[in-house]
Amino acid sequence: VKIAPYQVEKSLKSISGIEDVVVVGEGWERCAAIVVVSSALWNQLLNCQSHQRPEILTHFQRSLDTLPKYANPTAWVIRKLPFSHNPNLINHKGAPRREMIRLQYESSMRESIRSGIPSLILDADG
Repeated sequence: VKIAPYQVEKSLKSISGIEDVVVVGEGWERCAAIVVVSSALWNQLLNCQSHQRPEILTHFQRSLDTLPKYANPTAWVIRKLPFSHNPNLINHKGAPRREMIRLQYESSMRESIRSGIPSLILDADG
């Protein structure tokens, strides 16, 4: 079953504090989301206890309620820095390069995708 990444990205970008998002997963069982958040949301994530972080995912997933269940990402990477911080992750127009972003995070997201157990990875360095 397929869903266009832009549908998921558009829904997630509507959430306050989410500055950019790339959804990857072509050929995978489920998709994954790499999300750039505002410094305020980043600090909120850092300051909450690790057992509270799934609540953030629930908040993100609520914005996807109008999409099919299989469109909900299983693996989540939350980035502090914008994609433009790494010139390899954007094209000459400044748009995210989906394939390069997927390659950067694939190994850390694969186990979550395989197991079906949601995961949340915080990436301060981008």
